[in-house]
Amino acid sequence: RILGARMGAVVAAIPDLFQSNPQLRVEGQVDGPTQEFLRYLELSPVSGWIGRFTEGARGTGEGRLSLRLGIPLAKTEATTVAGGMQFLGSQIQLDPDMPAFSQINGRLDFTERTVSARAIQTQLLGGGATVGVQTRSDGAIQVSAQGNAATRELRRLLDMPQLARLSGTLPWRGNLLVRRGAYELTLDSDLRGVAIDLPAPLGKAASEVMPLRIERTNVSDAETL
Repeated sequence: RILGARMGAVVAAIPDLFQSNPQLRVEGQVDGPTQEFLRYLELSPVSGWIGRFTEGARGTGEGRLSLRLGIPLAKTEATTVAGGMQFLGSQIQLDPDMPAFSQINGRLDFTERTVSARAIQTQLLGGGATVGVQTRSDGAIQVSAQGNAATRELRRLLDMPQLARLSGTLPWRGNLLVRRGAYELTLDSDLRGVAIDLPAPLGKAASEVMPLRIERTNVSDAETL
């Protein structure tokens, strides 16, 4: 067991011990609570390799972590890693000020330099969402998502009194940029499907379109609507 997670078969081998720079190869799989995997990532060198993307995150539910290491015995700092985390209905909250991703199903892959995921399915802001993850050339982690959100969840997230006049469900697209513990969040919607109970020109029927952009960051506690 590792940090409360169950280890499956682990294979370690040195294919050629007599070469000039022999390499130890280790492969294994671990099943267990999502929170234990997040804890492992935070305590291990993997956290630095993926830009501390999961640092401070909290999770529930079950998952499966697979890991493959290539360790040059004469130069261990050149270790390579390839792995993946399979989410099995998990919930993860990356930051206390951000909405939680619940009922996550999909796989997040990583190496010593990158993180990537395609079409992870989850519940976010009271509706279904599809999420993709990639590492940018500058090392920042970019999370792109789209889905539908309940206006009541937006009110909880933003704590803005003016949102009490909104009702319905809205389609949205979002982008989250994470770099060294700082994040920038942008949400865009045309508000189709949302009724706004305000006088003209701010009010609208659910069938009408009105562009909305929400920007949020933990760098300066800024929030823009």
